[in-house]
Amino acid sequence: MVNDVKHGLEGLLKPEVIETELGRVKILAIFRTEASYQIIGGKVTDGKVLASSLLRVLRHNQVMAEGKLTQLQSQKSNVAEVPSGQECGMKYEGPPVVQVGDVVVVLTRQVRSRTIGG
Repeated sequence: MVNDVKHGLEGLLKPEVIETELGRVKILAIFRTEASYQIIGGKVTDGKVLASSLLRVLRHNQVMAEGKLTQLQSQKSNVAEVPSGQECGMKYEGPPVVQVGDVVVVLTRQVRSRTIGG
């Protein structure tokens, strides 16, 4: 009976969301804008960019939108990672709000269920 109550209470707890910032990209060019995605280019100023990451668009330190990185290129080739100091092209899927000069934060997000100790 205690386990039933414990499992019932765990279902009421909100899951813990853990975000890890991997890097930042200064946007230098917008190559294409469609209704649900943009092809953007920039320079990695901090950390690194990993393919299939989440992206958060910042303008003047304000969050403008969030989306997904669905394609990453460097030197006209698809790559899995681009380190700091290098330029890259990205396919950003999300609201098409990215502008030249914006900063894109590259991050991962992990959702973990909370449990009750005991």
